Amino acid sequence: MLDRRQLALWRGRIAEEFAADNLTRSYRDVLLALGGFQSCKHGIFPAQATLAKVARCSVPTVQRALAMGRKLGLIDWETQWRRVGWRQVRTTNRYVLLLPSTPITRGVRQKAPPRITNQIDRGKGKHKDSRSLTHRKALDELLREASAVPDLLTQRRQALPGILVAARQQRMAESLRC
Repeated sequence: MLDRRQLALWRGRIAEEFAADNLTRSYRDVLLALGGFQSCKHGIFPAQATLAKVARCSVPTVQRALAMGRKLGLIDWETQWRRVGWRQVRTTNRYVLLLPSTPITRGVRQKAPPRITNQIDRGKGKHKDSRSLTHRKALDELLREASAVPDLLTQRRQALPGILVAARQQRMAESLRC
């Protein structure tokens, strides 16, 4: 269990790891949320769902953040088991905050591979995917064909006053017959 001074040093180390690009913003928030449970008298053992709620991220992000924190030497944990009837059930982990003595090294976190999208590459003005160009050509052809089709709605609007006049005249003629 870290005292106040050590906890401040631990939080500073997290800030340094974040500045060195070893932690993402979400990972940093998860670890700082975990440090917020340090004041508990019996240890640190929040559920991953609780950490996700406090850090405003998903449970898989919490799991990745904890793994990265362990890899960087900032935390460690042991699993806890509880006997329920004839079987043992895994409960929340008991976490320990650690102050690593090793210097910070950049590049511990692997960068995510670039995503392949169907958007225009901003720097070069070329399409990333040939399917996008094919779709664009097909859409242009469809629009050209649609412009050649007569506009039925405009024709109906133009004919509507004549239809209404004829209907009114027919109703008047029927009312005079009665």
